[in-house]
Amino acid sequence: MSSALYVTTKGFFKRAWLGALLAVGALVLVALLVRVKPQFDGMNLGYSNEDFIGSHFVYLGLSWVLFLAVCLHALTGLQQIFLRLPVSSRVIATWFMLTMAGLVILLQLVTNGVYHMLFSDEQRFVYYWTVLGPLLFITTLIFVSHAIFWSMHAPSITRLTVGISLIVAMFWWFFSRYYPDVINKQIVPWNHVTLSEFAIMQVLCVASWFQGTRAFGQVRAGTAVASRSWDEMVSWWNNLRTKTEAEIPMGPSALRSSLARLHW
Repeated sequence: MSSALYVTTKGFFKRAWLGALLAVGALVLVALLVRVKPQFDGMNLGYSNEDFIGSHFVYLGLSWVLFLAVCLHALTGLQQIFLRLPVSSRVIATWFMLTMAGLVILLQLVTNGVYHMLFSDEQRFVYYWTVLGPLLFITTLIFVSHAIFWSMHAPSITRLTVGISLIVAMFWWFFSRYYPDVINKQIVPWNHVTLSEFAIMQVLCVASWFQGTRAFGQVRAGTAVASRSWDEMVSWWNNLRTKTEAEIPMGPSALRSSLARLHW
């Protein structure tokens, strides 16, 4: 069992290293341009507090998209391999979550380390460019996304609604860490992760791990089936689409094509 996981993990990182290098390099290159180009142009630009936080949000959005894309590319094709491994479903699902989260955390730490070296003379950078809170959040988001992904292999309206609502609520909660005073709309850095915030994210991680491993086990066993209400909704939608297409008047080319098929 351990040898199979080792070989698969080695294959995952072998597929991910080039994309990870390009993603980190692109983010560092942007920081170098922001840092060095004004000095070459003879300008001494000052950075406001809003500039630091705004740049931080832009970095988070770009880095999350890039790093998650690297992980998804590396996982492409491995799902079918894992389904045939002589390993328990819980171990495989846990591997998916931990490997993806671990790679994202590693890339975030490397990129943030380079950023801290580039902006070491900016005292406000350390204050406004927070690391721990966003790292914990993206880790929680990865666990929750895995749980939703595997759960939707047995789709239902309830699961779809809960999944979308949970993702929206998580991002609302994340941005509320930076906007504690909604009335005045004053933005503040998320410098300290409180015990309650840490507990909320850990509870979500554990619950998502439990649901994700359970749903993956059903997918692997072939017992993941859609709910009756979901099948009825899909059937209604297919009938509606077929009826709509039938009501659209055919043009000359479509008419000739239909006659040709009928003749054949």
